[in-house]
Amino acid sequence: MCSPPELVNFNPTSVYIPKGEGYGGVTDRLHFLPGYLAPLALNITNHFLSKASFWIKASRGANLEKLLKIYFEETNIPVGFFDHVAFTIRAEGDSSSWGPGSGFAHHSLSEFKVRPKYMSEFHDALETCVQLKLKARKFFKVTN
Repeated sequence: MCSPPELVNFNPTSVYIPKGEGYGGVTDRLHFLPGYLAPLALNITNHFLSKASFWIKASRGANLEKLLKIYFEETNIPVGFFDHVAFTIRAEGDSSSWGPGSGFAHHSLSEFKVRPKYMSEFHDALETCVQLKLKARKFFKVTN
């Protein structure tokens, strides 16, 4: 809905995810991370297949988000958070296994024939972007 924070605002040693998207762990949908950290941060499969301790924790009913949290903790990757600027959608006729998406259709989405998957994400992104726009107006106040 609006631009994400500039990368200079992030700690260069951490992975960043949107606030409120942990689902008991670390979201798998969106990460901002420095390039040098990508091979380690994205190598969960090797860790999962080679570490018995990871298998034991995973067998306790962990979802992907919980597995990512365990993985980041075991590999000492710090996780930071930023305000939502985007949200997950579902298009008309989408054949995914997701639910039908929210019954709510915002006027700004109607031309694209999509609906938010999670209303909380949509509202959080909308709030973040409105606040950013208000801050920008105050900063760039035009006088006649």
